[in-house]
Amino acid sequence: MNSVTRKRLYPALLITLAVGTLFWWMKNHLAGEQERNTTGIALLQVTDGVVYRYDETGDNHLILKSPEVRYYADERGTHFERPKLTRKHGATRNSLSAARAVENQARTEIRLYGNVLGVHDNYTLPRAHTILESDTLNYRIATDEAETDDSVVITTPDGETHANGAIWQLNKNLFILEQNVRSHYAPDHAP
Repeated sequence: MNSVTRKRLYPALLITLAVGTLFWWMKNHLAGEQERNTTGIALLQVTDGVVYRYDETGDNHLILKSPEVRYYADERGTHFERPKLTRKHGATRNSLSAARAVENQARTEIRLYGNVLGVHDNYTLPRAHTILESDTLNYRIATDEAETDDSVVITTPDGETHANGAIWQLNKNLFILEQNVRSHYAPDHAP
């Protein structure tokens, strides 16, 4: 190779090498950014958050309060710390609370974790007061049902029931208990 060809070849070779290095760096850097976005911090974080849901008629039928809400724009959904969910049906009110909860990305189900407490109150029937305790509970928003495979304790003014696994139809206050059901029924006959 003569010196004129080398002088022309070196700049072209250096430019090609620089462009190749730039593409390699961008590919690795952008892949790292995408990975950080799916494993990193929340897209939105709210303190003292309140979520309102409305039914077809425009009535507010669900309120979810949480001191800390973190929203992720992926399959991790929305995370709630110490959530309290309240849903009203005419004269009845249901509330669910827990140490934490995760709403799925489709916003159809909320999974509650840690010291889950469910309360059903009927203002016209005071003896219909029901309390459910469990470690976890999956709440399906559209059907107003809650389900768990964990042990549950259901307390009413007239007794207490223990079971492993339950489905709770909150709008009817109806329980379907799955296994190892043990119940103590002692109605209070005080005047």
